[in-house]
Formats: sequence, C-alpha cells, structure tokens
Amino acid sequence: MQTDNNSVKLSGFDKVIPLFSADGVYYQTEEQNEYWNFRDPYPFIDPNDGNLYMVFEGNVAGDRGSHIISSADMGDVPPGFEDVGGAKYKVGCIGFAVARYSTGNNWEILPPLLTAVGVNDQTERPHFVFKDGKYYLFTISHQYTYADGLKGPDGVYGFVSDSLFGPYTPLNGSGLVLSNPSSQPFQAYSHSVMPNGLVTSFIYNVPGRGDKFRIGGTEAPTVQIKIVGNRTFVVKQFDYGFIPPLKNIVVR
Repeated sequence: MQTDNNSVKLSGFDKVIPLFSADGVYYQTEEQNEYWNFRDPYPFIDPNDGNLYMVFEGNVAGDRGSHIISSADMGDVPPGFEDVGGAKYKVGCIGFAVARYSTGNNWEILPPLLTAVGVNDQTERPHFVFKDGKYYLFTISHQYTYADGLKGPDGVYGFVSDSLFGPYTPLNGSGLVLSNPSSQPFQAYSHSVMPNGLVTSFIYNVPGRGDKFRIGGTEAPTVQIKIVGNRTFVVKQFDYGFIPPLKNIVVR
C-alpha cells in the first residue's frame, strides 16, 4: 500500500484465489438456480473463541422452485391467503463458514446462520457488531425481493443472539433497523453498521423529473444508531461520508 496527501494506492492483487464455493447441499449453486446468490464475504474473529469465521449472502440449496412452504412456515393466516404464490422461489440466507487455520486459507462450510425461505431472496452484505456480550447480525435487503404479498422497505435488518451459532431474534420485533422513507424508497443502499453504531451507505437513486432518476454512486449521510438489548434507536445524522477512526475518538 502506498499513501500520500491525496491518495491511497493498493498493489499486488494480481491473483484471485477462491476460498470455497457453493456446495449444493447447504447453499444453492448456479446449476440449481440461474439467479443464485453467493457473494458478500465478511470474515471476522469471534471475540469469545478467537476463531476466524465468515458470513456471506447465499441461497438455501435445492433446485429453483422446489422448496415447500409449509403451514408451519406460514403460521396463522386468514382464509383465502393459503396460496404461497411465488414464495417457493424466495430462499435467501446468511451463509456461514469457519477457517480451519488462522491464516484463512482453508475453510469449512457450515449451515446457514439465518434463512428467509418463503420470505425474501436476498440477505445482502451480512456483518456483525459485538456488544455487551451479544452478537448483532445485520443485513440489507430490497423491497422487490420479498415474496408475493409481503412488504418491507429497502434498508438495514438486524438480529441478536447470545451465541454466535444462534438462535437469532429479530431486532425491534420486526427486524427492521433503518429504512428509506416512503417518499424516497430508493434514496440509499448498501448500509454497513460500524462497531460504534455509525451506519454508512451510498446514495442510490436521485429523483429527477417525473419517473426519471439517476444513480448517486457516492457516500450518503452517516446515521448513528443506539443498540440496547433487542432494540435500536436512531439518534443522530452526520455529514455525507462521515467515517471517523474507530479507535481513540469519541463521537458526540
């Protein structure tokens, strides 16, 4: 890495080495679903056991459309709403893997930490915040990746557990932590919750005249949330792209 007063340059990234691939047992492969998801790796060290793990976006294994949404999955529904429609195509999950060695060059795929079968097809950019001995698992998703008849905004969704391996409970009852306003449902995306509670994202769609819009493609204003047990609260907004050092600084 080379730095000067105006830039940071990275070099030496000439060779791509795959760490692991979708196995078709826990995670859907391209052969099983041409619209498969297997991306957004987030490696981390568990503060309790010191091991190296990774979460990532995936889909639950199985041929596209083969997943059965049972009455147990649906829960109690009013008469006339038993038809699951295209829900069988929604099989998003947060994948999980552990490194056999701390060097990170040998990985074992584990079952998903969280699944959204019948609910949503994308659980993007999963990441953790460790606080008060709890595991806070965050992910982002789109309103258009929900199953038929279900609604949810573009934004950040979160879950909490006392154990890395779960079970995980949705934060705020619904799982929704931070969303775009209904007046501008696509104003920001790709949120990341930092250990200090600051949430960064990028400007997604900038409205134009009529139905026209343009892609923002730059940092959105930073938002600060407060995490208390199984609840979160929005407490402050900062300037565009405000990302301070995570150590030796107090955000007031």
